[in-house]
Amino acid sequence: MTRTNRILALAGVLAGLAGAAGAQGPPRPAARSTPYKREVPRRLLAQTRISEDSARAVAMARIPGAEVQALELENEHGHLIWSWELRLEGKTGIEEVNVDALDGSIVGVEHEEPSARRRDTTRGVASAQQLVNRTVAAHPELAAVEVAVLTGGACRTVAATDPKDIGERCDKDEWGPIRTGTPDVEAPSAADPVYDITQALHDSAGRLIGAVGMDLKPMAGQDRAAVVARARAILREMEAAIPTKARLLSPDAR
Repeated sequence: MTRTNRILALAGVLAGLAGAAGAQGPPRPAARSTPYKREVPRRLLAQTRISEDSARAVAMARIPGAEVQALELENEHGHLIWSWELRLEGKTGIEEVNVDALDGSIVGVEHEEPSARRRDTTRGVASAQQLVNRTVAAHPELAAVEVAVLTGGACRTVAATDPKDIGERCDKDEWGPIRTGTPDVEAPSAADPVYDITQALHDSAGRLIGAVGMDLKPMAGQDRAAVVARARAILREMEAAIPTKARLLSPDAR
């Protein structure tokens, strides 16, 4: 083969390779690694300025080498955030990274040990209904308890002594304490001889997650202040058993 023919043959091979590459089209973006649990309300998604993928990149840069376990887009204290749960191989617990959904900044990082995500028969995590049942059983002065949770900008009862109350939207009794932090207290009447006290509900880290209503039977010699103080103490017990809102809503909490 002459030198000219060799050059022409090489050119033909290169042209063929280029054509094959062109037929494959532009490179595809990398696929999302392991599938993870997502809770992304459409109404909130429409308000974001930072995409899920961009927020994920920010969270992964904060915890390099981690694997995403779960994601929730939520409105927390008036801030729209992408809340990521990440797990690092060889390390116990979960890293929670909250990314602002409007500007992409990191607004919170928290490590949660497995011990905080478990419960036994006396302490630890409880699902919402388990928490209600356990609280009423431990406090005979309680005639009823309702737990309402903020999710996607809405607020609904998720657990209650009376199952008919589950699913109801929050009204002013819940929204008042949620917005102001001041308990709503209704004194006993002839028709309803209990104190109806509604308080803002937080998780064990102090994050606002909803409200809890209690019907408290007044004990002999107790005035209004004493009953409210008792309701506050019971609330603190409940909050100590809630590591995160996600765990409170988890149907398989143990």
